Amino acid sequence: MIYLQKLNHSAMRVVAFTNRKGGAGKSTSAVNFGACLALSGKRVLIIDSDPQGGATVALGLNRWTLEKSYYDSIILGKPLQENIYHTGVQGLDILPANDKLDAAELDLSKAEQPALVLKRLIKQLDGYDYVLVDCPPNLGLLTLNAVMASEVVIVPLLAEYHSLEGTEDLRRFMENAEKYFHHRPTRRFLITKFMRSDNHGKQVIEILKEQFKGEVCETIIPKSIRVTEAPSFGQPVVVYAPDSPGSKAYWNFMEELNG
Repeated sequence: MIYLQKLNHSAMRVVAFTNRKGGAGKSTSAVNFGACLALSGKRVLIIDSDPQGGATVALGLNRWTLEKSYYDSIILGKPLQENIYHTGVQGLDILPANDKLDAAELDLSKAEQPALVLKRLIKQLDGYDYVLVDCPPNLGLLTLNAVMASEVVIVPLLAEYHSLEGTEDLRRFMENAEKYFHHRPTRRFLITKFMRSDNHGKQVIEILKEQFKGEVCETIIPKSIRVTEAPSFGQPVVVYAPDSPGSKAYWNFMEELNG
């Protein structure tokens, strides 16, 4: 068995959450992984690089009234530290997203070394144990920046056959990142929104484990109404419903990766 890389170094760790398909629990997983780390005593920054602002809303911010956002850093070049907000979870901060990011792909393409802008910004950042980047549901420049800055890429996905097609796109994307930029982060797949009675889903999980040996997380996030409704209260489910199955699963996920 190939064990998961443990994320317990003293240096700041950068982890990206990505999937080119929406609805797989990408933002939810980033927020709850970050909350679990923060509740364990770590200093965590979530960077919301998705123009839809899923992580931003899930942590209680109004994306329509933000005075500062990720756009101000990734496009305007302001230090990340200047655009950070504290959240209701002690130790968990967010650099939020709003609709300004819709134009970021074109603006980024004009930058010097457009794939490495975030990596340079993170090098100037102090005071955090983890930086988690929630990517948009595509494989454009914002996602490439997150991958290039990260040492681990988490891919939340549903146990459905169409998810297998998305993993092939991501595989090629990461191979190109390695080919052209000589960077290959560790990759882990996280099954989300799973129902134990779903025999079709169980088959998909077995295919994933066979295809990506050692890269599929043992933890599986169950389909849960508490996980679904927590963002509407601006809280991670591990805070909103700490005894729920979804909350316990995210704690297990954090422990699996963090050892």
